Amino acid sequence: MRRLLIIVLMGLFSITAWAQTGGKGKTKTSVQYQYKKKEVFDFGELSIQGNVLTPGDITVKKRKRKKFRTQFRTRNNFDREIRVDLKEVE
Repeated sequence: MRRLLIIVLMGLFSITAWAQTGGKGKTKTSVQYQYKKKEVFDFGELSIQGNVLTPGDITVKKRKRKKFRTQFRTRNNFDREIRVDLKEVE
């Protein structure tokens, strides 16, 4: 029984190791990208044809603000709390 348990455990560990290597016995190599450190754009040679237009009237419309209800309960009477406080003071 003990031998069977040891064999099963060794088989499980070897399966997980085989799965981590990709199943081929080799480890996967990671791909590394190398980007340019500096790139220069020359816009001096760029010519654009067309008419320059300016905006005629820039206005911002006032919008109605949303009014939210308060999340607090409004209470008109605090007599009970005042009485409790007075009893604690006495």
